[in-house]
Amino acid sequence: MKKLTVNTPMCADRVIELLQQYDDEKIRFSFLEKKGMKLIYDVEGIDGDEAVSLVKKLIRNTDWGKSLYFYVAWE
Repeated sequence: MKKLTVNTPMCADRVIELLQQYDDEKIRFSFLEKKGMKLIYDVEGIDGDEAVSLVKKLIRNTDWGKSLYFYVAWE
């Protein structure tokens, strides 16, 4: 099963908190584990490119995310 990964060298705690607190009736992000700079999530209600786009948008819409270097992938 594919998982969503967010790679970031900084602000990992903020990214985890942001996605855990995302409030949508149909979409849910469940943090699974951290491997180095890689944050791994199980995603319900959305997948693939849609999930990647949503996470990028959520991170970029924060004050700290505007200048954060990060990469989101569906693996």
